[in-house]
Amino acid sequence: GAFQAVRTLDGFKMCTTSDNTIIELVQRFQHLTCIDLRGCTRLTGAVLIAIAENCPNLASLDIRGCVKGDKAITAVVEKCPNLLPNGLLHAHESYIPSSKIESRGVYVPGQM
Repeated sequence: GAFQAVRTLDGFKMCTTSDNTIIELVQRFQHLTCIDLRGCTRLTGAVLIAIAENCPNLASLDIRGCVKGDKAITAVVEKCPNLLPNGLLHAHESYIPSSKIESRGVYVPGQM
């Protein structure tokens, strides 16, 4: 259907965006390959859990400046097998277990 054609969600600097809005979008558009949520400061780890559960084709996720939570980030790394090397951008590199980064080839600023 029409929802399968949507591959990119760009929420860059949508500061007032809530968890519910993004969760509804990723549940509806499950074929997303690129999500940019940079600067969405009101989002929580619940968004990452929803992304992990609903976006198996995800190749790129930029959450710099918005989401924290090691379990939620780990869920994305584990449940999104198509994440490209350098595909996960997150400012808080300490939240991602280094073994997960190395095993998936995910680059996080400050880790190299």
